[in-house]
Amino acid sequence: MQVCNFHLESGESAKLDRIKADLDEVMESGKKALIFSRFVNKEYGIARIKQCLPESYGIVEMHGSIPQAERDRNVDLFNGNSEAKLFLLSYRVGNAGLNLQAANYVFLFDRWWNPAVEEQATKRAHRIGQKNKVFVRRLYCKDTIEERILRKLNEKRRLFAMVIDDANPCAADLGLTEEELFSLFGDLKARPKHVRRVVEKPRIVLDELDSKQFENLVAVLYERLGYSVSVSGGPGDRGTDVLAEKSSATGGERISIQCKHTKSTVGQPVVQHLWGALNSDDSLTRGVIVSSSTFSADAKSFVAGIRITLIDRKKLIELLMEFGVVDLVDDR
Repeated sequence: MQVCNFHLESGESAKLDRIKADLDEVMESGKKALIFSRFVNKEYGIARIKQCLPESYGIVEMHGSIPQAERDRNVDLFNGNSEAKLFLLSYRVGNAGLNLQAANYVFLFDRWWNPAVEEQATKRAHRIGQKNKVFVRRLYCKDTIEERILRKLNEKRRLFAMVIDDANPCAADLGLTEEELFSLFGDLKARPKHVRRVVEKPRIVLDELDSKQFENLVAVLYERLGYSVSVSGGPGDRGTDVLAEKSSATGGERISIQCKHTKSTVGQPVVQHLWGALNSDDSLTRGVIVSSSTFSADAKSFVAGIRITLIDRKKLIELLMEFGVVDLVDDR
């Protein structure tokens, strides 16, 4: 299963434009697709999506307004009729128990705060007996609650991976608590309860992390600093381990971050390599090197006056503690 997140610059109309462009390709290839939405109405949800798509897609629907007998007929129609190519479903009605492996494209038109719900939705196509690769495309818009939800869930997933051996935790464990959900709306607070569960920050030993966990730690820090973050790595990344982006009235930032999890001093060659990458990519506004060790004198001298910031072990620990990322045990 291949999952892609699409970060769109504007509102619902941008989502619809993206959906229509992608569906044209899907339909031309003879494949089928599912679209999930939280809403059913004509302003935001399934009804609006349906209005914007051609009847030739053979659209069928499943949501709370449709009687059970009609839902069953629509499932049979979608699975058995080549003319029924697109299924529009609400998360609440269509996220569990259905076998819709006739489709191998799944679009999550809007985001749900609990990843377990989204996971159940994608599994409608990703079932035993599915012969094709399943493509999942999540859509979210810039500067919206959806973006905040995605950032918070990604942060929790990375923190979870640092302290739990299982690299693929249960999606239910990664959902937002009531306090976290309310915090997405600024000053809005959850109603006090008689008994409040205390959520402790992960407690880690920095030197016990592997390289990937260290990258995740740096990614979570930059998410706390307000950036949209992606962890890269692999061929073609030009040495960028974490890409941090933030929009602003003046154009925003796009930062290439290199993570050096080592006990050795980081020298000038590493800084020169990042400087070369910055100069070859006009989209990058600056670079950062984060080390669990120290930097040599020549490395510090090289960055004077250029677009590179060095964060050594001491500074990293200060930032992690200041922004409450983890409870850090430093045994050095």
